[in-house]
Amino acid sequence: MMATTRPVALVTGASSGIGKEAASAFVTAGFEVIGTGRKTSGLTPPAGVTYLDLDVASDESSTRASRRE
Repeated sequence: MMATTRPVALVTGASSGIGKEAASAFVTAGFEVIGTGRKTSGLTPPAGVTYLDLDVASDESSTRASRRE
């Protein structure tokens, strides 16, 4: 379980493109960032970002991600 006193941002599509840039901007602004993507398990997240596999189009993936501790 994550414990923080900083604000938390959940950024979908954080492994590339606009989502990656948004995640970096949140980190710079002082947020703890949870970045999601369909296949993040083989990627190294940038400093300040924790990756979580999540396909927002899949109910199973959403359920699995929401139960992660």
